Amino acid sequence: MDKFRRSTSKDDPLLWNLFLSMLETCSNNLYDVDADDDEVDVKNKIPDILKSLEKKQYRLDILLTEENVKQGSNVYNATKISKPLEITDNHDPNPNVHAVNEQTEITNDISKEPTSNINSPATEKSTNKTKSRLKADIIETPIKKPDLKKVKLEKMSTNACDSLRNINSSRADWKVKARVIRQWRGSTNSEIVFKSYNILLLDAKNCRMHVFIPAAIADKMSRIIEEGKIYLIKNFTVKDFTEKDNYRVVHMDKQISFTTETRVKELDDSEIFIPTNNFDLFQFSDLKSQATQDVYLTDVIGIIKSKEEISRIPNKQVKVKFVITDGSKNVNVTFWKSFAEEFEQAMSEELQQPVIIIIASARVTQYKDQIDLCNYSPTKYYLNYEHHSVAKMRKLLEDPNFSDSNLGRIKKEVTTFNIDQILNLSKDYNQEEVICKGTIKTVEEKTDRKRYICTACYRQTYTKDGLQYCVTCTRFVPYPLKRFHITTVVADNTGELKVVLKDREIRNLIHKYVEEVDSEDDSFPEAVRSIQGMQCSFQLFVTANNVEEKSSKFMATKIIKGFNTEEDVAEQEQTLETMENLGSQEWTCG
Repeated sequence: MDKFRRSTSKDDPLLWNLFLSMLETCSNNLYDVDADDDEVDVKNKIPDILKSLEKKQYRLDILLTEENVKQGSNVYNATKISKPLEITDNHDPNPNVHAVNEQTEITNDISKEPTSNINSPATEKSTNKTKSRLKADIIETPIKKPDLKKVKLEKMSTNACDSLRNINSSRADWKVKARVIRQWRGSTNSEIVFKSYNILLLDAKNCRMHVFIPAAIADKMSRIIEEGKIYLIKNFTVKDFTEKDNYRVVHMDKQISFTTETRVKELDDSEIFIPTNNFDLFQFSDLKSQATQDVYLTDVIGIIKSKEEISRIPNKQVKVKFVITDGSKNVNVTFWKSFAEEFEQAMSEELQQPVIIIIASARVTQYKDQIDLCNYSPTKYYLNYEHHSVAKMRKLLEDPNFSDSNLGRIKKEVTTFNIDQILNLSKDYNQEEVICKGTIKTVEEKTDRKRYICTACYRQTYTKDGLQYCVTCTRFVPYPLKRFHITTVVADNTGELKVVLKDREIRNLIHKYVEEVDSEDDSFPEAVRSIQGMQCSFQLFVTANNVEEKSSKFMATKIIKGFNTEEDVAEQEQTLETMENLGSQEWTCG
């Protein structure tokens, strides 16, 4: 409390209440506005009457509350304050132990009085009576103790922070909690590295955002920020991307830019749950559409099928080429320059075979009909990474029915049937896909029109005690992902069947996310209702329930507006931003 060297008078209730309010609100020096992110507002000029209370010492009686003892709050309530202490005061905290003031006498001794002026008249009612001087006792005035405020605790809670998805260019006082999942620096063609650098953030709501750190503060921030750790970040600007901002790391229309006012504070992982990493993985079948645009970079996962030796031809760029597969398609990959050297070194280590690789932020190109991936400044690879998508692909490899010959196999051609034929498919079509063309006759407006997904394992969560609970992770998920799950009735001139459209398929039709169409009253989204009456081509996944139990409910794996052919799929899917992470969709029908 020595930091608060303020004085007041108990005889002035107004000043006394002002002093208690000041102690209650502040936890640091009143002028230390940069020392903590929850400082008090000092924009208004401090009254002179309060300035006069400074630089004096007091004895204080402080009330310890449950917030102080159990919750660690350093905001205390003063119940008593002494008058200002003198420099020679012993600062004894016990107000009851003081030296007793002895009675003193002042005696008028006539004999010692100087000779008075003879002509001076006698003083009327003069007396020689002895009088004593006693120190008056201080009377304590009972003061009602104000209620404690929890300003600091509330501001430091997760709810007080902003979501990366909600920030915009209108302010510069944003505050977010996020994990740094990647760092990189750009370079020239001659590999001269820029002083400025970049990071990629991931928050608790599974939103990723690119951050640019200018050269002026790059050295300072590089000493503070470490990849993989969680930070409280405040006071930064948000820049809206323009059409010239190509090869973006994430599918966002904005990025963060640090300034000299930006403050970064490391947080413990126990304070907030944020996944270790996150990827927007594209299927190999969707890479053709990505090759025709230069706005976004792309995340992919695959099994390294074959790799050439690194090429170090004099006077030419170093490169390494290899092929990855998802079990049905092959894609060529080329890494260049120092990135190729680093990859070659990593592949020389003892790794579990076959190696499964995630390539984050790859550039997709196309030469004739061949898709090729290459590295760009933000690109990073992960070999046999601890991620649910890798575990799922590894499990596929361990299946005895999945041999080495399956790598690169040609998938069976999908056949088109009418609805009556689909309802009467034989058991040979179990776990196969078929195509039908029909009209969305009805959209079922059910309350369970969306699913909640765990941000760690990407499996569906379930309601428990009013919160979303993940059975796989055995934990409550505070901010689950939201995914569309809409049941429709599709008809043609031979009959009708039910088709479940998941998140990707609905977004392909309406070009919106769940968060964009959700309303406060939880009414059925008009944007989803608008698909009723659309003529579409559906690719359906056939299960045992369909061929054995003759269930008329199918799961759509792909949807195309109109009665189009397979060659038109790539053109329509350019508008679809990302695919869901592997495992977020299960091939089951309810």
